[in-house]
Amino acid sequence: MPGVLYDFFSSKAEAAGFFNRQFHTSSNKIPELAAVRRLATYSGIKNLQSSLFVHVHRNLRSYVAYDTRIRCSPSIETGMLLKKIISNRGFGLLNSLDLEGVYKPKLSDDLVGKLLHLKYLGLRSTFIDSLPATVGSLPYLETLDVKHTNIKNDVHTVKAEKLRHVYLCVNSSSKVLDLSSLTNLHTLCGLNVGSLDELTLLEKLTRLTKLKLTGDIKLFRSQKTAECFAKLTNLQSLKLRSIPKSIKYDSCIL
Repeated sequence: MPGVLYDFFSSKAEAAGFFNRQFHTSSNKIPELAAVRRLATYSGIKNLQSSLFVHVHRNLRSYVAYDTRIRCSPSIETGMLLKKIISNRGFGLLNSLDLEGVYKPKLSDDLVGKLLHLKYLGLRSTFIDSLPATVGSLPYLETLDVKHTNIKNDVHTVKAEKLRHVYLCVNSSSKVLDLSSLTNLHTLCGLNVGSLDELTLLEKLTRLTKLKLTGDIKLFRSQKTAECFAKLTNLQSLKLRSIPKSIKYDSCIL
């Protein structure tokens, strides 16, 4: 989302009271926070008083970071904040973590592995270089959004049995996720298929309703490809994009 629209809708969400509480860095008062379930931070996370989180971490279910400042410059502040809260048994019941637009948050394997109740993990437009391996071990994870990132490492998702919706960056290969284990997928977007063997891996994903792929046009025009898609009987939306081999792209900006 463009920065202007991002700022506009963030302020509208605040004014509408979309979140239970709004914290401002200029505030020196600690409100009664025992009932807070959803928390959003924005405009300078590093300046938020850590004492505020002592009152919310036990009941927090959703955390959203709105920070256009971090979107424009490298920072480890978000990762440090999450680590601090988790070290105090924070986010123990968190089921939604949305860091869209926060530039390269530092998410370690240990940190992510403690988010055992997480259902939604949004890392879109964070441009992180690798996905924590423990993401594949989150037992309740349903949605994983890593579009517009630089992720290239493989993640074993055998234990992520509840994963339903996956949004990958445009050059993600089938090796990034263990597709053979994700038989409950409903949405798969951004996968780059380079061969018929990779394409046939999708045949087991019979619950797919939405599929977006990138690959060679000759592959998509083959009879074998048509036969593969024919086996996806629940498919409602199919989008195929062909990028000429002459075009080289190393990142997931697309």
